Amino acid sequence: MDLDDFEAHLNHIAPGFRCYECGDRDEKLAFIARVDNRIRPAANASTLVLLEHLLGSASEAMKPFYMKHDGVLMYDDRLETKWSGGVFRSAGMKFFPVENWEQTTQDMQNMLSDMGWKTDDTPNGMIRGVAFGEIPHSGNYFAIETEGTNVGKIFYIDHDDCQGEPIAQSFQEFLDTIVLDPVDFMNRHGCYTSYSDGITDIQWIPQQYIADLGT
Repeated sequence: MDLDDFEAHLNHIAPGFRCYECGDRDEKLAFIARVDNRIRPAANASTLVLLEHLLGSASEAMKPFYMKHDGVLMYDDRLETKWSGGVFRSAGMKFFPVENWEQTTQDMQNMLSDMGWKTDDTPNGMIRGVAFGEIPHSGNYFAIETEGTNVGKIFYIDHDDCQGEPIAQSFQEFLDTIVLDPVDFMNRHGCYTSYSDGITDIQWIPQQYIADLGT
């Protein structure tokens, strides 16, 4: 695949998921969640300079993506989820705007530090990576390594179980895993995303991705 395949996926007209109720062992598909991909405008020249500064040699892999959009929120629920902590909207994947990377990377480093990792003993030096994305509401990050033998590889920084192996050998491979099977992508990274019917407090778990649900 290439970036054009990812762009086509982003621009599906009426995407959504067939879902089952959380806790249903039969996983009966009883609800359809309609979602949107929220795409920010392309990064400007100064933002691309910052991207190159932060990523170094790894920048060539991500620059074409950000030349099209400076951040993307994927599979954003059209309905709000209400719970005891307030109201929020579920989403499947978030690519941060470049201007946020320094802060998100610092947040990731603080999380790793709280877990007991130090710069010199974090698996594969992940503490040096740049946190470019997350699965919203998970507290976990996706990071691209910028130094050492793993430059350009993508890691999933999980606050519960920080793994030392990359989840993708390149940024393009990372994008491919999303496009090939969005549900599998979300399930393999914590299964944090569930959708709302806008009426009850049922958590609806995505099981099948649909590119066009119609109007």
